[in-house]
Amino acid sequence: MQFRLLIIVLIIGLFSTSFNAVAEISNETKFETSTSNIKNRQTSTYFNVRVAKQKWGAGFKAINRTDLMKLVAQGGMSGTDGEIYALYEWNGWNKSTEKQNQVISLRGHYRIIDDFTVFTKIYTQAYNGIGAKDFTNSYYGIGYLGLNNGKGAFIKLHGSVHRLTYDLDGTSGNQGGMVGWVARYPFTIGEHKLSIINWNDIEFGRNDIYAEDQNGNWGINGAIGLNYFIYKKISADIVLRYAYNKLGFDGYGDLVTFGVKFHF
Repeated sequence: MQFRLLIIVLIIGLFSTSFNAVAEISNETKFETSTSNIKNRQTSTYFNVRVAKQKWGAGFKAINRTDLMKLVAQGGMSGTDGEIYALYEWNGWNKSTEKQNQVISLRGHYRIIDDFTVFTKIYTQAYNGIGAKDFTNSYYGIGYLGLNNGKGAFIKLHGSVHRLTYDLDGTSGNQGGMVGWVARYPFTIGEHKLSIINWNDIEFGRNDIYAEDQNGNWGINGAIGLNYFIYKKISADIVLRYAYNKLGFDGYGDLVTFGVKFHF
């Protein structure tokens, strides 16, 4: 419990300078790649806490796993030099300690030439249960932040090498590469503010041992969700979490989470 509280406090402290929860909403679909305004870009931050229920049988494929509750704290900052994002996730907090796990994820872009960036992502998961495998995925590469309309819609691209630390002999070290994106499209229906969010990572070039563990030498890991502001600083969302040869799935698998976010 002290570890969880420490992580939440650190994330809140990191992003507490000037939280701005509601992004400007636009129906424009034209994406611009001009970089003339990079030097004039102002720093923006956001932070939110999400409470959600994860249901394994609510997607496109029936999965025989137990539903659970999630508590997520996440925040980010973007500006002239690039952007950073941090997430802490406590899964199964409604269950006994041995059935819980915790996730910390960090992602960053640092601009080197216009909107081309040095990219890194760290994703680590720790299980409380005895015998469960802990792991850390580390990605180091390049990215691009230039696909946006300046009013909230964007596609952020990245490609990287993939290094793994895993509690399975023969898997820690280089595990090929990864390409992917993070995308957001905000829109309105009347006075209602909504947004579609999608992130997707494609891993490839796994070694034989890790490929056997993950049911293939390549895999997909991602999510697509719809977010709706029901009040100025409260939103509800539904997210389809999907994977292929990832998350323990042999081939395709998915789950759905239903959540409420509190924006600060």
